[in-house]
Order: sequence, then C-alpha cells, then structure tokens
Amino acid sequence: MLDKGMKPCLNTSLALFNGIACFESLENSKEFYEQVKPKGVLPDAGEGTEGRFTELMKSFQSYADLEKRTIDKDIQEVISEFSEEGFGKHAAKIFCAMVEDGNVSEAMDLFQSTPETRINPMVIVYTTVIEAYIKRNKNKDALQTYLNMLAAGLAPNLYIYSVLIKGLAVDADFFGDAKKYLIEMLDKGMHPNAGTYTAVLEGFGRQENKKAEEEGKEFLEVMMAKGFVPDHEASCEGGVEGQTNTC
Repeated sequence: MLDKGMKPCLNTSLALFNGIACFESLENSKEFYEQVKPKGVLPDAGEGTEGRFTELMKSFQSYADLEKRTIDKDIQEVISEFSEEGFGKHAAKIFCAMVEDGNVSEAMDLFQSTPETRINPMVIVYTTVIEAYIKRNKNKDALQTYLNMLAAGLAPNLYIYSVLIKGLAVDADFFGDAKKYLIEMLDKGMHPNAGTYTAVLEGFGRQENKKAEEEGKEFLEVMMAKGFVPDHEASCEGGVEGQTNTC
C-alpha cells in the first residue's frame, strides 16, 4: 500500500502494530516502525490522532527502560521472554484468570475492544513482572514495579490489583499497602474476587490481638459502605466470621 502511495487509516495502522507486538515481539514492532516511518504511515499532526501512535511508541521505550532498570537475573529472564515470544501467552493467561473470576465484561473490554482502547502491551509486561516478584517473595520490588508502571502512565486492571494485593497482604511490612489498594479498587468500581479480599481480611486475623480484630471489623464496614458484598462461603472460610459476625 505504502509503496503505491496509499496511506492506511489510523485504525489499520494501530491494529497492525498491536498485532505485531502481541503475536511477534517488541523488537519486530520497532523494526517495522522504522521501516514504514519514512513512507508516511504516521498520521498528520492536523488529524488530531497522532497521540495514539505516540503512546504506542512510548510503550517500546517503556519496555527498554524496564529492561535497563531490572537487575534481578530471574526477572530479566521473564522480561526477555517478551522479546522472544511476544505477548500472546501472557495476555491469554490474564484474560482467562479474569473470566474465571467472573469478570467477563471487564476481560472483554480489555482484550476484545477497539485498537484505540485495547490494553496497552506494556501493562501485560508490568503485570507479568509484578507477578514474578510476588512469586519470589520480593514484595518490595513488586510494589516498586507497580509504582513505576503508574509513573509510566499505565492504569492497573483487576488482575494486577489481585496479584499485588494478595502478595502484599501476607507481608506485615506491606499489609498497609494491601489495604490501601483494596479500597482503591472499590473506589474505582472494581469488584475484588474472594481470594483478594480474603487475603486482606486474614491479615487482620494473623495479628491475633483485640485491636486488630476491631480494625478488621471497621475495615470491612468501610468496604461494605463502598458497595462491597462478601461471598458468604469465602468469608466464612477466610476467618471473617469470627471477626465481623457477617456469616
């Protein structure tokens, strides 16, 4: 098309770049971008839509920055997988996990929406890195990676919140952060799954003192005031019954 002087519409160009990133690799995306840039594939500034291309190009830079910033050898291997394999496997994992939790509409919004609103590939990268840190009990690094993601202008989704909260909730040093992000989810209208909120409620129980018990009751009341409705079975199994008398 370009060699014949035809200029694709913005949606066509975005879809192609997203497809390369998802099914091939970031390196291929960057190489293809450099190949077509001289041919005028970028939209004119006057079209008012160049920002979407700029955002996609920022994703490539964000990936490079994450690579340079990461010194953990195990996590470096996790990040390198994206250059070799693309995003498909990791995206499918997140999509399936959200569907299994009953968040079908949210999953569809992220993975089956238009090229302009579809999940940013770098969100998938950051999610996978955060999860890798959590699995290795490196919660400080997981939290810092999450903060770096926010600083890069990327918004968290249900899956990221779930992974982060469950990991931080079992660590006394980061229990306060777990509570903070659970409330943040509710404030955004997101509904945490049973595993996520139970991890936080169990955190109060592990402290085994009257003050923590009262704080647990107050925290659950705050959650319910924000529209939270606990799953009866999960709440009982998570030890909420003895603390809050909700079961």
